[in-house]
Amino acid sequence: AEYMGHSSGDILAAIQTGTTIQLQNVVTQGCVEIVVAPAGHLVADCRGPLDMGAQHAHWTIHREMGNLCRIYNRNNYLAVNAGELVIIQADHPNVAPPCTRFRMQQASGQVSFESLAFHSHYLHVDKHNQSFTAKQVATFNKESFFWIYIVARPVNS
Repeated sequence: AEYMGHSSGDILAAIQTGTTIQLQNVVTQGCVEIVVAPAGHLVADCRGPLDMGAQHAHWTIHREMGNLCRIYNRNNYLAVNAGELVIIQADHPNVAPPCTRFRMQQASGQVSFESLAFHSHYLHVDKHNQSFTAKQVATFNKESFFWIYIVARPVNS
């Protein structure tokens, strides 16, 4: 994987539609992954491995205008619904609901993801219990930042 944290350039410019990435939390070092909850539904947590073969921890980015994006694994999209982080299924990024949209923000080689549907709710990992949420936090809360590892670039780039 190509680690983007040491990049002196614009990380966001390197993440185009179709780029597959791993998101490693700056504080806990865990990677965002999709898993089956005990109740049988899909959830995202941030306990995954940093591993080229860990497809359950690989996320594809669909870029939209500016720094807006959708983040998905197959047809499972990270979403913030009623202020809670959930997985929503959609056949294509263009038909995924608005709650699946995030604004990427770069700071010091790290990226945060703010929900467009719920302003100031960021993808966030609690350093104590490692729960992965969409928490309303201050803009530069370290637990809401991720190192980006590019696993694969789109074929046409």
